[in-house]
Amino acid sequence: TLETLPDTLTIIGETPEATGLAQNLARLQKKITLSIPNSRIFPTEDREISHWMQNQLEADGINLLTNAPLLEIQQAEEQKWLRLGENSITTEEIILFPDTSPNVAGLNLEGVRVTYDEKRILLNKKLQTTNKTIYACGAIAGGYSAFNLAQYEAEIALKNALFFPLFPVNYSFIPSVINTIPPLGRVGLSQVQAQRRYGDQIVVFKEYFKSNLINISQGNLTGIFKIIVHKNGEILGGHCFGNYAPEL
Repeated sequence: TLETLPDTLTIIGETPEATGLAQNLARLQKKITLSIPNSRIFPTEDREISHWMQNQLEADGINLLTNAPLLEIQQAEEQKWLRLGENSITTEEIILFPDTSPNVAGLNLEGVRVTYDEKRILLNKKLQTTNKTIYACGAIAGGYSAFNLAQYEAEIALKNALFFPLFPVNYSFIPSVINTIPPLGRVGLSQVQAQRRYGDQIVVFKEYFKSNLINISQGNLTGIFKIIVHKNGEILGGHCFGNYAPEL
C-alpha cells in the first residue's frame, strides 16, 4: 500500500488486475506505464480483440510497453530507473503484479505423488491430479481466476470424486469476462483456434458498436462483437469488447 500516490507510476504485470488498475489510475490523471512480457496484451484472447484492448489503453494515455520483462531496477536519486526489455525508463514508484503460483504450502503434495510446477497443478480432462484419487479445480489449475469457471470445475470434480470419473471438462460453452474498461467477454474458440481446427470452413461475422444505433444514442462507440461460425451453421465462438460484453 502506498501512503501517497505519486504522479508517475509504472505497473509491471500481464494480469487483468494490472491492466484494470492502470486504466483506473490513468483516469485519476496519473502518468502510467504498463509493462508486459508478451508481444500483446492478453495473449490467450482473440488477436483482434486484444488489438482493440491495446488501442484503448493508448487512448487512455497509458504508455504500453510490450516484450518488456523487468530486467533491472536502480535507485536514481528520488526516482527509480528501470530496464524493461529493450526500454529504459525512470518512475517515481513501481507496482508489481508477479506471476501467480499455486498455494500448496503444507499440503504435502510430494508425499501423495501430486505433480505441480510454479504456475499450476497438473490435471487431466477429468480434473484428476497425477494421483488419480485427488482432484483439483479453480485458479490452482492455471489461467485467470474466474468464479463461474471455478464453480463449473468444482461440479465436475465432485461428480468424478464421489461417483465414477466419467465426466471430462468442456470449456467450449463456459463464458469468461475480463473486467477492463470497457470489459472483454468471450466464449468458445478464437478465430485462430477455429481456423487451425476447421481451415477455410469458418465464417466470421462482426458488428461494430459505432454502427449500432443503440450504442450511438448512448455514446458508447468503442467496441466490437464477433461470432465465429462453421459453414454448417454451428457457432464455434463469440468475442466482444465493449460496455455490454458481460451481458452479450
